[in-house]
Amino acid sequence: MILEYFLHQEATLPTGKCFSKILVALTFLAPVYFLDLNGALIASSIWAIVLLITLSFEITKSNKEKVRKVVFEHLGIATAVIILTYVVGEIISFIL
Repeated sequence: MILEYFLHQEATLPTGKCFSKILVALTFLAPVYFLDLNGALIASSIWAIVLLITLSFEITKSNKEKVRKVVFEHLGIATAVIILTYVVGEIISFIL
């Protein structure tokens, strides 16, 4: 009886996590589907930042860490990735 409970829980937990990841990924398709490409890019970027702030806040709060420090750290990394991606894209478009 107890073994069946743990086996069931071990199977359903990864399935639920995978399903939630798919749902979050699908939310990024809505702006692409309903907006022009530039609008979709801006909307998806804003949505990603909102998700990043929310998830950082919730995880930090549950770990009892300093919320502001972790949120700003994640935002800084995200900003660096966005800027680096833009610069690399400009370099590639210049070369090609």
